Amino acid sequence: TLRFVQRHWIIVSMLFVFILVSTSIAVGWSLRLSSFQGVQVLDPFLIGEPFWVDMDANLISVDSDSQSITLDWFLYYYCPNGSAPSTADCPDVDIYFDENLLRGQSGQTANNEKPPPIFTINATDYQAYNASNNPDYRVSSPQFRTNVAMTNFYYGGRSAQSYPFDKYTCTLAFFAESISDNSTVPIGIGTTTGIAVGFNAKLDMSISGLASHDVNIKNLVVTRGQVIRMYAILIVIAIWMITITFIMACVVSVFFGKGVRGDILVLPVATLFAFTQLRGTMPGAPNGFGHTTDFVGILPCLALLTFSSIFMTAVFLFRDPEDDSPRW
Repeated sequence: TLRFVQRHWIIVSMLFVFILVSTSIAVGWSLRLSSFQGVQVLDPFLIGEPFWVDMDANLISVDSDSQSITLDWFLYYYCPNGSAPSTADCPDVDIYFDENLLRGQSGQTANNEKPPPIFTINATDYQAYNASNNPDYRVSSPQFRTNVAMTNFYYGGRSAQSYPFDKYTCTLAFFAESISDNSTVPIGIGTTTGIAVGFNAKLDMSISGLASHDVNIKNLVVTRGQVIRMYAILIVIAIWMITITFIMACVVSVFFGKGVRGDILVLPVATLFAFTQLRGTMPGAPNGFGHTTDFVGILPCLALLTFSSIFMTAVFLFRDPEDDSPRW
């Protein structure tokens, strides 16, 4: 009851602070970004093949400005026990990616012909590198990095102007072939890990899968994390609440003649510069001016605060702003 709260206000205050902090941490933890998910149910079925390639992916980063995703790939080549490497039972394998879907140093072609292999697995060197006893580390490790293109062109995508609701798609198309006879070698994704700060990357199951000639198609949908969206929305709401407060103070003081302390009247001028600094705290916001939160928050609020600052500063020229001066 109220009497109990008054008598034990210290305990009640500490309990309230504990509940508030615990709830805030729990909400923040529940909204944390999830790890990259790119494995389908059909991928583990490759285990039934005589030999196959397993690729594990680690998401490094997402760049919305250059519209690219950086992925590290770790390869595992499985052959029948006791098979001789670099033979028909365990052939050398070339791995191919659609190079027109890559960016940067990953390579790009100027045509739509079959691309050169992005990585070659030498079965002899691979078995020596992964030998359980006395592995040979003189050969290169079976891993590589790709910068994969993402775009807002397909499937209801939204550009960086829609921040924090921009949405991109990223398509991976890869396959493997035996070097000796160019026969298809099954390939799939085993595990995926990694978090790109500020982004969620999820596999679109409806348009991903195994195409003809054992070509793997993986379509990823990239969006801002839920906590990033919530933070941007809260910033816009806070800016509007502050702006409305100063507008009401301007109306009461300037137009209705209500006395207000002089130091309150100059606050809108300082707030003009604070808003631009507050915008800079939005995680991953595009450089420059022109995304959604600017149009619905920063721009109109700056305009309103500018006029409010002019009126609340000009009132010093005509009367003492701390004295009441009714207009009607």
